[in-house]
Amino acid sequence: MTKIVWNAMTADMIDPAIQSVGKSSETLGLRVHRVLVAIAADWQATTDQRKAVVRVNALMDSLGNGVVRRQALVSWVTSPKHFGMILADKEEPGKTAGTTKTVKRIVAGKMKAAKLDMPFLTNSHWWLFTKEPEFKAFDFSAKIVALIVEADKIVKRQDKRDKVDTSALTALREIEKTLKAA
Repeated sequence: MTKIVWNAMTADMIDPAIQSVGKSSETLGLRVHRVLVAIAADWQATTDQRKAVVRVNALMDSLGNGVVRRQALVSWVTSPKHFGMILADKEEPGKTAGTTKTVKRIVAGKMKAAKLDMPFLTNSHWWLFTKEPEFKAFDFSAKIVALIVEADKIVKRQDKRDKVDTSALTALREIEKTLKAA
């Protein structure tokens, strides 16, 4: 973890720093795209998808958390129009000897190297391919109301396979009343 000295930047340094961050983020996105296109070109030349998969995962691993929109990258490489790779759960060694952890990794798909459309890949930038999701604030009251509505529908069905704890449902109704009063 990098130690941040919070008072190391003067007020006069903030605006130029913001511009610098903006420019470096643009170039980082473009550099990532160039690496992806280079991986595709090598894959097409060698027809070795395994090497391309290893490189895509290495690229993803090399990017710091929060620096790049990983989901946009994953969408781009898993799209049938692009690399057509697959996202799958893989077991990898854990930090402690003898342990494993399950992680999402890019794995080979059905795409053949000969079918890679290099002009399309070059001009279809990963950051434009998938829009950044809009922020949706958590609305606790709305979630409780939705849960009550769903539970009421299930209770009306009177299917013995459904399990709705009526005392919990009554408690939720009381919480809803409290939230409305607030």
